[in-house]
Amino acid sequence: MSKAHDIDVPTEAFSKWLNFEDFLRTDDYHLLVTSDDERTAPPVELIGAYLESAYADARYYYHKICNLDLHPVPGTRTSAVQFPNSLPDNTRKGMFGEALCGIVVQTYLLLENDRDFDVPVFLFRQHSGVEEALTILKRGGTIKEVPGRHGDDFIGIEVDEEGWIIGFIVGEAKYRSKMNASVYDGLMNDQQSGSGKTGKKRKKVNRGILGKMVNEPDLPISMNSLKRILQDIDEDRFERLIVSIEELDIGIRKADRVDLVVLACAETAKKAKPPYSPTTSRPSDHKTTRPLVIAELVIPQGGDLITSLYDDLYR
Repeated sequence: MSKAHDIDVPTEAFSKWLNFEDFLRTDDYHLLVTSDDERTAPPVELIGAYLESAYADARYYYHKICNLDLHPVPGTRTSAVQFPNSLPDNTRKGMFGEALCGIVVQTYLLLENDRDFDVPVFLFRQHSGVEEALTILKRGGTIKEVPGRHGDDFIGIEVDEEGWIIGFIVGEAKYRSKMNASVYDGLMNDQQSGSGKTGKKRKKVNRGILGKMVNEPDLPISMNSLKRILQDIDEDRFERLIVSIEELDIGIRKADRVDLVVLACAETAKKAKPPYSPTTSRPSDHKTTRPLVIAELVIPQGGDLITSLYDDLYR
């Protein structure tokens, strides 16, 4: 059956691996950047256990609708196709970035006032292209990529003492093999193309992550998707979260929102190390009053780490 994201997060091990340094920490802007000083090696088994918990709901969901074997012993499975192991590398890297949102949120108290968010479940089942990809692979076909999914990459929640939702943290994640100032700018900030002069092609604005976030409402786009997943897993257990979402949706309850961006890469430019985000004030493209958290994460040999992690899941 579907499972919530139930795991005792190894915060000490994760914090030593990520080894984030607070470049700036205020009530409305928090910039975290990995430091190489006294950083430990990736705790592979602990990361793998976290990923298995993060994917548990979506794994059950996709295996059920695609008629894939969920037997815990690999040698007895009727199909070698598995979620998320069998998906293309680029898709797995993107999903790893989304899981990193959860690791950051569940490992660190964010912002100056120590906001404490939790992750009851991830949104991986809300990716329609995955069902098609797994079906093609099961029937002997091949795929090179899976189109990105719509909606929020990640939603974490903050609850009061009685379990009612009082806040959200909504995340966008990107993984790149190499990061530099130009790649960062292309991801984060609005880009204009065309001259805009009379008789020529009009200027087109390609929204960066921050520009897209500004245009989003305070309530997460995928909030009702989160509600449906919680209902499927255990409607009684998550009753207050489900009712909170329903009341938020019709406007009789209020919750604030924190925006989160996680940028992960395997290496950075040698002459221009991170942070690439502003270090004295929040980015100018984040034209909203919502608090913003940016985590810039460098994972040495990140591609190899992700490949080994995802090849070994549920083995």
